Amino acid sequence: MLIFATVLVGAVGTALRLSPGVTTGMFTGSFTNTAALAAALEYIKSAASPQLVQQMLAESRSSVFSSPTLGVIGMILVITVLRRVWKIDYAAEASCMTSIGQQSASGQSDYPGDGSGRNRCHDR
Repeated sequence: MLIFATVLVGAVGTALRLSPGVTTGMFTGSFTNTAALAAALEYIKSAASPQLVQQMLAESRSSVFSSPTLGVIGMILVITVLRRVWKIDYAAEASCMTSIGQQSASGQSDYPGDGSGRNRCHDR
């Protein structure tokens, strides 16, 4: 995931011709990683030319605030796509698990699985 995010942010930054400060903020903000942002800001302070330091710091700080929203939207999209790819039916899963729970409560079943790592809900 980290490698994918790095490539994605780099590609978006290159395609949209964003400055390094903005792409740094996008990357750290997408993971809501304050420690990474602090490290990036310290690096900018030590490595950037004196004329660009303030601009790059401002760009990094401002872009980090929009990125968590995009990160959440991205995660929602990934979950939605994978749910369809893996054909997950939450209602059927809940119904199956409820019936297994009722069987366990009545003493008819000790464990929903057979030791294979799968349970009867997955086999239906």
